[in-house]
Amino acid sequence: MKKLTILIPCYNEGKAIGKVIDSVPINKLKSRGFKIDLIVVDNNSTDNTSRIAKEKGARVIFEKRKGKGNALRTGFRKISQDTDYVIMLDGDNTYKSEEIPRLIEPLENNFCDVVLGSRLEGKIKHHSMDFSHRLINWIFSFFVRHIYRVNITDVCTGYFAWKKKVIKKLTPHLESEGFSIEMEMVVKMAKLGYDMYSVPITYDKRTGDSNLKPFRDGIKIIWAFLKNLRWRPKKIINIKKSKKTKESFLIKILVVFWLIIILFLFFTKSPSGQTFGGILERFKGIVLSEWIYQAEDLPFDECKIVPDSESEKGETLETFSNKESNQYILLGPFVVLAPGRYKVIFRLKTDDLKKDHLVNLEVLKNKGLEIIEKREIMGKDFKTSGEYQDFELEFVTEGGRGFEFRVFLVRGKLWIDTIKVKSIDKNWKDSLIKLPRILIKG
Repeated sequence: MKKLTILIPCYNEGKAIGKVIDSVPINKLKSRGFKIDLIVVDNNSTDNTSRIAKEKGARVIFEKRKGKGNALRTGFRKISQDTDYVIMLDGDNTYKSEEIPRLIEPLENNFCDVVLGSRLEGKIKHHSMDFSHRLINWIFSFFVRHIYRVNITDVCTGYFAWKKKVIKKLTPHLESEGFSIEMEMVVKMAKLGYDMYSVPITYDKRTGDSNLKPFRDGIKIIWAFLKNLRWRPKKIINIKKSKKTKESFLIKILVVFWLIIILFLFFTKSPSGQTFGGILERFKGIVLSEWIYQAEDLPFDECKIVPDSESEKGETLETFSNKESNQYILLGPFVVLAPGRYKVIFRLKTDDLKKDHLVNLEVLKNKGLEIIEKREIMGKDFKTSGEYQDFELEFVTEGGRGFEFRVFLVRGKLWIDTIKVKSIDKNWKDSLIKLPRILIKG
């Protein structure tokens, strides 16, 4: 029987730790041949965290020095020698214990040595992570992927799974005391040559107050990233210096420069008092991407160019599907919006749509998984056949990336000229999605 150790570092998580432990899929894991050792590391809590954890059957150990890094290192040292795999998740109920099997599976199949639960590629529940934190996290992960060459998408996650051999080799090299421990672990595991991959997870609103100090901890995370650029395991520390030392130093300087600018923009007052620093106001180009779709980029089984005397470009894109399902055109998903109210204007025309034919205009988020606003129009709503007409759709968003705009046609033919997005709250310049004249057929 294989042994799985579940490690939960906690500081004043009395409101949540019971839910976290109760949600661990003990029976499911046992049916897969696992023996479970559940360890709660009480990081000098002043509430009833340890009492509740003991009542729920967890093994509780104590670390008086405050800081997540201190708690984790203590927990790593208490892992039994016969452990095969180790899981770490936070005790605030933001991460779902029932998803543990998802993180264990790649390790069991020897696909990799370490698995990170990715919030950015998974399901982030409402109000659980604001847009500024998502963007900063994405930037951190981008630099780690490209400089440390690891295939992960959420470097600051609090949900990890390791093979025991990784913990054994990694623990002596860890130094971080606080929330920068995740960054330090990732970059040092990369330097040690371990294979790391991400799996999508659910991220929920935390139970209780957060112990994270965004600016202070953000600086520490950046420093953990930078100071380990030239780190090597101790046993090979005396090897000949690389010829790329100067290049690494220049990269470090550039990374520091840009990260300081980004942090400054987030934590200073914006022109309109945005709570997250107004970075989208300062860089208006990020408000909405602008692009032109080519025939091969459209989501249809077949695409071809046909003449159109009305088109300014002298050509149009006629698209049709071999599938029996309804016809649609989906535009996205690389649209980024700031929080606020917006108006989408679809410029459409038809020459054969009957009065009872239905057309859906939709605004979607999360890569098409969530419809945040929809409007139904009928053939009778087109006042003049053969002429372009504007149809408006308003929506409110808390901001983010991955917005899409969809025109869904059940039957008939519909021409799409342009789709324009306007900000109702602010004086941003209208963003026009430029398209060739598109014909969709239902």
